[in-house]
Amino acid sequence: MRGKVLGRRKGLTIKGEENAILCAYHFNEGILSIPNILKKVEVSKATYYKYLELKGLKGKVRPYKKTNHQE
Repeated sequence: MRGKVLGRRKGLTIKGEENAILCAYHFNEGILSIPNILKKVEVSKATYYKYLELKGLKGKVRPYKKTNHQE
């Protein structure tokens, strides 16, 4: 097996990259709560935070604007 690179490739799939962009957008927008973002993007909480880390938003304070409508 010398010279063979085995295992999963690093990086995100196209769908994963799209989801990461959506997570970062909703994070910065600050309108939806985190549980609502998780439902909308259909990712787990761990994946959500992994995507934020990949987009350079780890440790940032999330702006949250309260609204009167429910989604």
